[in-house]
Amino acid sequence: MEYIRKNNDIVLRVDKGEDLIANLLELAKKENIKLANITGIGASSDFSVGYLDSNLKKYISHDYKTPYEMTSLMGNISLKDNEPYLHIHATFANDKEVVGGHVTKLIIGVTAEIFINIFDIDNNRIYNDNVGVNELKF
Repeated sequence: MEYIRKNNDIVLRVDKGEDLIANLLELAKKENIKLANITGIGASSDFSVGYLDSNLKKYISHDYKTPYEMTSLMGNISLKDNEPYLHIHATFANDKEVVGGHVTKLIIGVTAEIFINIFDIDNNRIYNDNVGVNELKF
């Protein structure tokens, strides 16, 4: 992982074999990020994506352990119990299919270029049992 920060903007590069989720959490702690928007592109070698089954109130995930292009990644960094919390969605494509959803695991296959815009807004996530997610609260 390598990054540069200027004011409230960070440009992050994550390298082959690195865990994007772990790197984002490490960066959020190091840079004291409370709330930020994330976008990016790249390639993956091992990832998990899924969707929230609102009836079960749990995420249903699928694992992919072959190379895919990460055609779009978007999400945010916020806080839950005063610790960095990620909410990321992405789409991935190879020569046969396009898949996407809520990202729970993402190992980089070639490189990832991530752009982060930081907001100076206090927040905290609170679990909402009616829908089964940690909602953003201000």
